Order: sequence, then structure tokens, then C-alpha cells
Amino acid sequence: DNIVSKIDSLEKVLAPEIKRQQATYDSSCVNWEKEVERMREFASTRPAYQRLHIRNVHYLPNVCKVILKSNIQDACTFDVNTLKIDTSSWSGYYFPTIPITVTSKPKDGYEFVKWSDDYGKEKTITFDLPIDENNETTLTIEALFDNNDPIDANSKFTVSPNPTRDKLDLEFNLSCPKILELKCVDVTGKTIFADNLYCSGGQNIFNFDLINFKFAPGAYFVNLSYKGKYVYSTKIMFEK
Repeated sequence: DNIVSKIDSLEKVLAPEIKRQQATYDSSCVNWEKEVERMREFASTRPAYQRLHIRNVHYLPNVCKVILKSNIQDACTFDVNTLKIDTSSWSGYYFPTIPITVTSKPKDGYEFVKWSDDYGKEKTITFDLPIDENNETTLTIEALFDNNDPIDANSKFTVSPNPTRDKLDLEFNLSCPKILELKCVDVTGKTIFADNLYCSGGQNIFNFDLINFKFAPGAYFVNLSYKGKYVYSTKIMFEK
């Protein structure tokens, strides 16, 4: 793509001169557009032949196409190993014999929440690529960002079971990824259990095993807050 864009830019620079040349000499540059298109075709197809040559020489499995993107356009840039990517959407080909390291770098006004799927909440991650000896594979990873908009007042939160003994299931929908703070407090306001929830846009389901916290029977409150402001609170009962 970089070579093709360079060809495109040079074509724009040279096009006026080519027209003057053609106007002056009838048989001059008659196949110019066709030859430029041949250069584009060569630039587009050559990388695949290069990868095939490397595979054959070094007996490597087929390549993996790595696709990086963010849920909000222009929310970040990426580092891929030593490569600096100055956009929030990128793809590249790697041989899946060596792990790669990717770093998400948020721009001003955006907060990194987590990676898609199960790649965690650290900005820098290192991972193995899928291997298929015969076919090209694809791995897509999305960086999820909070746009700092307030929580939608119509968001529905569900806590179950209630009453409970040793577990807690929390389900809700968000319009955008967020980091929420969960606290379970007793009637005196003492925090018994707390956790940060790294949430995706859309449906979120969190399951908590509370058997080790040994809640005494009685009433407790489950509170959710975003940037220090409560967004949801409900009372739950713990039984023996």
C-alpha cells in the first residue's frame, strides 16, 4: 500500500508534464497510463511472492494477517514490535513462529479500557499467532476505549441471585466501553468486596465467587460507580 500510494502521488506530479509532452509529440508517452497501472499491479502483488519465497527457503508455515483496530476511530496509535503505527487501524503479515508484542497508545481525551476477546487490560501485550501449515490465517484484535461520555441513564443493571449465599452475577449493557468500580458494602457502609470492571460496549456479564469473603447473613448493598459518581445501587440479601 505504501508503494502504491507513492506511485499515485508521483503520477499526479508528472501528469501535467506528460500531457504537454503528448501535445507536443503525437507518438510520445502513448502507453503512459497503462505502464503506470502495470507498476501498481507489480507493487500490489510483489509482497505475496516475497512471503512465498521466504516460506519456501526457510520451510516456514503460512503467514498470519494481523489486524489491529480501535472501537473509536483515531483514539490511538499502535506499536508492533519496533514498528510505529500512526493510525488506529492497521494490518500486516507475520510468520507465526515468533510471538509479537503490541502496545496501544491512547490519544488525548481517550482512556484505554482493555483489548477485545481475552487479551486482557494491559496496554502492552505479547501473544502467539495461529498456525496453519497450508492456509493463511487472520487474527483481529481490537483496542477498546472509553470516550468519557456519561453512563446512559436508560442502562439496565441486573444483580442475581437475590437472595444469595456465595455468588453474585452482574449483567448490564453499555453504549461504550467503560471502567466501572464495583463495591459491596454492609449496612454500616464498610466495604466487604470491591473490584474494577473492565467493560465492553454492549452486553456485559460478570460472575463473582464470594465464598472466601464469608458474608454474614443479612442485608448488603451492591454499588456501581463511574469516575466517582454512582450509576447503580441495589440491596441484596445473604443467607446462611
